[in-house]
Amino acid sequence: MTPAPVLAALIGVAILLALAGYVVAVRDERPQAGTAALWRALRVRRRLLAMPVAAAVVMVALVVAWRSRDVTLLYQLRMLVLLAALFPLAVIDLRRHRVPNPVLLVLLGVRVVLYAIEAVVDWTSFRRSVVAELVLAVVVLCFFVLVRTIHRGGIGMGDVKLFALVPLFLGPQMALASIFASLVVSFLVSLWLLLSHRGSRTDSFPLVPCVLVGTVAAIGLTTVMGVLS
Repeated sequence: MTPAPVLAALIGVAILLALAGYVVAVRDERPQAGTAALWRALRVRRRLLAMPVAAAVVMVALVVAWRSRDVTLLYQLRMLVLLAALFPLAVIDLRRHRVPNPVLLVLLGVRVVLYAIEAVVDWTSFRRSVVAELVLAVVVLCFFVLVRTIHRGGIGMGDVKLFALVPLFLGPQMALASIFASLVVSFLVSLWLLLSHRGSRTDSFPLVPCVLVGTVAAIGLTTVMGVLS
């Protein structure tokens, strides 16, 4: 059972991360000159307010659910950081059809800092986990690079790098569940596009929203089922 002060701190972190995600999404909007462009930008920013609200609701709900689970504080932080990044990345991918490298680099930098903390807290556990996570990250990277090579246009390099980061934050088992769920969601979306005649077999669509939904579903289901620990 997570102590109340720690729970309150985690909820605060979740809300701050959601707000940071809003800033990332807003900064990606390229401002244009002119009064009309300014009003358009303001309307976009108002619409984007739904994103941090949704992010905060999802992350706070997960934090509260984790309270009764045997989930370490650092692992909770890792999941929150990844989720907080996925929300603005999903919005940017929907609007711009790209995954910004600076956001991925910041995400990697945060993970390096968390690795350093984990090494100090428990070196033995860290040594085992970091090897498994790095190996799976390389395997995932190679797999999606191969997929991209075989089916050009189906997946962007930004998506490939994002998938490779997932094992570093979620660990091997949860990462595999997240990636599998993301691929299932992307398959269902592509099937719906085909059946509704809104796309063809060769068309591509934003993949990060599928990763977001798949990751939230994987984390949420394992939490509810009591598997997450």
